[in-house]
Amino acid sequence: MWDHYLHENNLENGDVASDHYHHFEEDIKMMKDGGQNAYRFSLSWPRIIKNRAGDISPKGIEFYNKLINCCLKNDITPLCHFTLGSATVVGGWFNLDTNVLLPS
Repeated sequence: MWDHYLHENNLENGDVASDHYHHFEEDIKMMKDGGQNAYRFSLSWPRIIKNRAGDISPKGIEFYNKLINCCLKNDITPLCHFTLGSATVVGGWFNLDTNVLLPS
């Protein structure tokens, strides 16, 4: 939702930032070298769920599998939290229909 707001208002955004998507292996190696033992990250719903119909992106699932496996390989505990992606927003978390995309 925040990304949508930034783009809609032509504000500075984090589209590229550190490009963790393409450099997560290097980033996780630096975490290990720096003594971190856990990594809390957000699941990006637009990367996983392509549209309101709930179509799943295999590439998105593959990315998170690689990220989590890389953490485990480096003795870093992966901890993820969830954000509400733009494709699911119809009143936010207060709209019970939002929860249809979550497992029961």
